[in-house]
Amino acid sequence: MMWITYYKYREIEMNTVEIAKKLRMCQSAVSRSSSRGAILAKEHKYKLVSK
Repeated sequence: MMWITYYKYREIEMNTVEIAKKLRMCQSAVSRSSSRGAILAKEHKYKLVSK
């Protein structure tokens, strides 16, 4: 879930309120999850591949 919220927040530029509604989570949980996803992406060097 962390990677999904990070991706939507950073790459698609959705705000945390929109993401929270779509995932049925509270906004603060989305914010925390996105922060954790950013750490994981950096540690594991995850990147999106464009087609």
